[in-house]
Amino acid sequence: MNSRRIHYWIAVSLLALTTIVVNYIRISEVLPPNTANLQIIPLSTKTWQGLEYHFSDNTYQILRTDASTFRKYVDQQGNIVWLFLAYFKSQKYGSQIHSPKNCLPGSGWNILKKDKYYFKVGLSDSLCSNLFTISDGKESELMFYWFITESGIVTNEFMLKLDLVLNSLRHKPTHAAFVRMTISLQRSDEKTVIQVFENFYKEFDSYIQQALPFPKH
Repeated sequence: MNSRRIHYWIAVSLLALTTIVVNYIRISEVLPPNTANLQIIPLSTKTWQGLEYHFSDNTYQILRTDASTFRKYVDQQGNIVWLFLAYFKSQKYGSQIHSPKNCLPGSGWNILKKDKYYFKVGLSDSLCSNLFTISDGKESELMFYWFITESGIVTNEFMLKLDLVLNSLRHKPTHAAFVRMTISLQRSDEKTVIQVFENFYKEFDSYIQQALPFPKH
């Protein structure tokens, strides 16, 4: 058997396996007992004042979320944090999370730099986030984002899909959330903006955890 035929049968086998797994996920889908309640996240705190924004109906049809919120928060120093949080009770076909890696270029933003950012939230809790430097040619921003699933925080899009398969095979819910925070670099340098993010997240971390129906890790 020549190498071309071997490659052909490997491709056919992988396609068949993928079809079996996808169909299994659809048939064996387990929905979470609870859903997200994003209203738990306050619009106002002692430090931050928020305002809720809404997308067009067409945008919501594209996102296909089960719950979402898009907010602008301003602190007493005038620092602005844009928070977007989307929850999907299932990652079945047609309602998977849209990655910023794909959405940003399509909306006119260039990704200038990609990093990971780690920091401690409390004495024992820590957060790993994607950290992108983005620009539309007029303004530059830092974008922090990550995914949350039944397994915990995920920062890699491939691992998010793998997590979907593994949780389905384990008969666990395949729900997921996308958390994104963006802060402009126009007024401050990167170090200052990162500090603004940390201050904001430390204040809102517990609210975000309460608002989402994932097990605590």
